[in-house]
Amino acid sequence: MAVMQISPIRYGKLLAKSLPKLIETDEEFDRYVETMERLDRKAADVGLTPEEEALLALLERLVQDYDDKIELPEVPPHEMVQFLMDRKGLRQADLVPVLG
Repeated sequence: MAVMQISPIRYGKLLAKSLPKLIETDEEFDRYVETMERLDRKAADVGLTPEEEALLALLERLVQDYDDKIELPEVPPHEMVQFLMDRKGLRQADLVPVLG
């Protein structure tokens, strides 16, 4: 893998916007995931700058580290699906395109 040359000024501006740090709350987790999704969409459309690629890699690491610390409760799968649907305000009909 080639070493990317990033501009400290451009990268600093991206860091100032996203303020990455170790994730301590679900809200921070959600905010970083949203930023990652935005960068992924941009990557698919027009590509990322080296600075954006570096930020995406950093956020991926922070999100993965936080996600690895979360222990899921022992819950039957159908109850977990119901919980997630309730949380997102989804109905059974909303799953038809996904599950058929």
